[in-house]
Amino acid sequence: MQYTEEVRITIDYVIQRNFDVSIHWLNPGYSDVEGYFDNLGLTNVLLSNSASLSIRNGKLATKRRVAELRELIYGWARFRDLLVQCK
Repeated sequence: MQYTEEVRITIDYVIQRNFDVSIHWLNPGYSDVEGYFDNLGLTNVLLSNSASLSIRNGKLATKRRVAELRELIYGWARFRDLLVQCK
């Protein structure tokens, strides 16, 4: 999702449908000069709706962030007994 006013449409959609929400806010993003404040007020909306929100530096290598998200998804699926073993 891009950090624009229109992102509220997406956030409202997932909240209304009771999705589990986990967000890595890349702040600063890859092309940003420096980090920035949440001027859209999305942090309050997300956290008040039980979302998980982490701020990560988008200028750093992706390997660590990707591993963190994979671990989160794996743990979520394992807890719900959704994993299957491929032959």
